[in-house]
Amino acid sequence: MRLLLLIAVVLLTGNLSYGQDQLYLTKRIDFTDHQGDSESLSTIALTPNKFVIAYLQGGFWEGRIRIGSISKDSTITLNKPTSFSTDMVINGLEVTRLTNTTFILTARTNSTTTIRVCEVISDDFIIVGNPIRLASPFVYDFSLVALSEDSFLIAYMEPITQLGKCLIGKVKDVISISLGPSHNFTLSSMNNSTIISLDTLSSTKFVIAYGYDGGTALIGSIEANGTIAFGNPYRFSTEDCYSVRAVGLHENQFALVYTENYWDHQSVVQLGTTTEKEISFSQKFTFHEDQNIGISATKLSADRIVIGFDNISPGGVFQGNILLVDIHKDLVGFSEKITSPDMLYVNGNKPVAVLNQKRCIFLYNDNNSQAGFLRLASTEKYQIVTAVPGEIRLDYSIFPNPTKDFINIKMEKSSRQAMVKLYNVTGKIFYKEEFKSATRINISNYPKGTYLLQINDGKKIRNSKIIVE
Repeated sequence: MRLLLLIAVVLLTGNLSYGQDQLYLTKRIDFTDHQGDSESLSTIALTPNKFVIAYLQGGFWEGRIRIGSISKDSTITLNKPTSFSTDMVINGLEVTRLTNTTFILTARTNSTTTIRVCEVISDDFIIVGNPIRLASPFVYDFSLVALSEDSFLIAYMEPITQLGKCLIGKVKDVISISLGPSHNFTLSSMNNSTIISLDTLSSTKFVIAYGYDGGTALIGSIEANGTIAFGNPYRFSTEDCYSVRAVGLHENQFALVYTENYWDHQSVVQLGTTTEKEISFSQKFTFHEDQNIGISATKLSADRIVIGFDNISPGGVFQGNILLVDIHKDLVGFSEKITSPDMLYVNGNKPVAVLNQKRCIFLYNDNNSQAGFLRLASTEKYQIVTAVPGEIRLDYSIFPNPTKDFINIKMEKSSRQAMVKLYNVTGKIFYKEEFKSATRINISNYPKGTYLLQINDGKKIRNSKIIVE
C-alpha cells in the first residue's frame, strides 16, 4: 500500500517526499583567507574522524593542504597547512582518497594538468610527491576516481582534438606514478565548455557523464588485460546541460544530477540503470527551478546522496543550498533544503567529504569575502557540536556533565583572564562571562539539550559538549 501511495505522489507531482531525514548544520569554520576561484576547494575523508582540505592561499601560485580531525565530542581541529606550488596559475584542485594515509592531488593550471601522490606522516606533516603530467599539455575538464589502494581512473577532454579520453594510473610510492595508454570515449569533438563526471559502479565498471549541448552517459569497463572498453553512448537530455555530476550507487545503478535549459533553468536528479553496457533512464525529478552556478553531488549510501548547489536569488544575490536525496528503486525523494545567503557553493571538484552515512564535511566560499569555510552536516540534530579552527586543549575541568543545575569550571594551570561562552546547537549564545581560575554557571532555567561550552584565554581555545538534563 505504501509503495502505491508513493507512486501516486510521483505521478501527481513529479517528485517524491516521504520520511526524509533533515540535515543539521554546525557553525562555520574559516580555514583560509583566500579570495578567488571557488573551483579550487576540495576535500575527502581519510577515516570517519579525519579529512583533508586542499585550497589556494593568497595569490594563485601556491596551494595548501590541511588535515582536519574530529574528536569524540565532535570538536574539529585544523592542523598546520602544507604548501605546494606549480609553475602556472592553478584553476582547479581535486583530492581523491587511496588509503587512510595516502591520497591523489590533481591540479589543473593554464598550461598543464598534474597528478601527485600525497602521504600523511602525521597531522602536521604531509609528503607531497613529484607532479606527473597528463599526456596532453592541459585539459578543459577532468574527473578522477580511485580504483584500489594503488590505482586510479581519470577521464578528461584533450584540448587539441577535443575528444574525451580515459586512462588508468598506477601508484608505486609517493614519487612514482605511471599512466597507462589513453582510450577515447567519444568519437567526435566536444565543446570546450563540456563538463565531465566519472564514478565507479564496481571495481571494474564505471559510468562517464558529460554535458553541454545535451547530456550523454555511457558505461565503461576495465577488461582482464587492463584495457578499457566502452558501451554505446546514451542521451539523457536534449537540452543544454550544465554542472553534470554522475554518482555511482551500486553495480547496476547510478544517479545523474545536473541543470538543463539555459533560459528556463531546472536542476534535476535522474537515475540510470545498467544491464551490461546498456543504460535506461528514469523520469526527471526536479529539485530547483531557477538559475544556478554549479552543483556538487556525493554518495552517502547506496540509496542516499547529498547535493550542494548555488543559485542567484532575486536581486542578484548568490545563495548556497544543501539537501538530501533518497532513492527507492526508480523513485527519488528530497529533504527540505537548507539555504544560507553566506554560502557560495563550490562548482564540483569534490567539495564534500563523507565521514559516514549520517554526517559529512562540506566546503564553500563566503558570498562576500570569498574566504574558505567548512561546516559539519549531520542527520542527527543533537549529535554534533563544532569548534573553531586550530584550537588547543587547555588544562581545565568541567563538572558535573551531564548536569541539571550548575556547571563548574576550574582552570588548572592558566592564570590568564579567560572568556567562557555557552551556545546551543543553532549557535545562539546563552551565556557569556570573563573569569580567572574558576567560575560557576547557573543553567537551572535553560532548556534541556546539548550545548557548546567554549573557553578562550586569548591564546588557546577549547570547546566541550555539555548535556543539560
